[in-house]
Amino acid sequence: MPLESAEMMQASKELLPTSRPLGELAPYVGEALIELRKGLDLFLNVGPNGCMVSSMGEVLTPSIMHGKGIESGRIQNLFSADGDVNQELLTMAALKAMGPERYYRTKSTL
Repeated sequence: MPLESAEMMQASKELLPTSRPLGELAPYVGEALIELRKGLDLFLNVGPNGCMVSSMGEVLTPSIMHGKGIESGRIQNLFSADGDVNQELLTMAALKAMGPERYYRTKSTL
């Protein structure tokens, strides 16, 4: 289930105290901080090349990863010219974040 907007906005104040620029950046930052603190292995930043939120999210990635309470995890930027997800980059991101032993595990062993 998606997180509540108020929860994401509150979490984002750690890096964006004024919640500016207005729009989707603050919820993105807040969601990344919350999910990575919960132990998420891989957080995807997906968007078309030139998208302001995706580009600013990429710039903020080091700050997000150094946020209080984040011990592990990975933010992977998957940009494309038309917004399609590059399956090869996605596979590589999952392998790097989870390792091959977890990536190739069958459903019966989960």
